[in-house]
Amino acid sequence: MTTSTRTQSFLPGVRIRGELDGPSGEPAVNDAFDGTAAAYDFLQGVFGRDPLDRKRMELVSTVHYGVDFDNGFSNSAQVG
Repeated sequence: MTTSTRTQSFLPGVRIRGELDGPSGEPAVNDAFDGTAAAYDFLQGVFGRDPLDRKRMELVSTVHYGVDFDNGFSNSAQVG
């Protein structure tokens, strides 16, 4: 799932796109969603396991977090 904070600094943000949804009108949301899915698929395919917690934990990526956050990061709650 990908969310957007719309330049606010709260997590996880407002849900924009989920696993069963098509592309959104926000390119950053689509990039984050596709990149997260590709990383997950790579780890699943190469290592044959759920790369998170083996309990099918939901992946949540957030875009448009705050101001001047150009790079991705992760904390104990989610990847941003």
